[in-house]
Amino acid sequence: LDQCGVAGITRARVMDAARGMGIAVHEGRYTADDLRASQGLFLTNTLLGVRPVAELDGQQLPRSPLVSRLQKSLEGDAS
Repeated sequence: LDQCGVAGITRARVMDAARGMGIAVHEGRYTADDLRASQGLFLTNTLLGVRPVAELDGQQLPRSPLVSRLQKSLEGDAS
């Protein structure tokens, strides 16, 4: 967060939702190689919620079922 982004509301809601589902949350500094090796990536935004990242540097990324679970959790939380 010291290079870009903000510690926003949706980020906090996603982190709380993940913890509530028993999913460990780890904050840290990650390289592009770390991101490419991940099981799936997503971005958060107050207007858009949780959005999967489909591609990084031209490389297709897998869509993690976890992203769908987090999306559903936040949608249910908003009702």
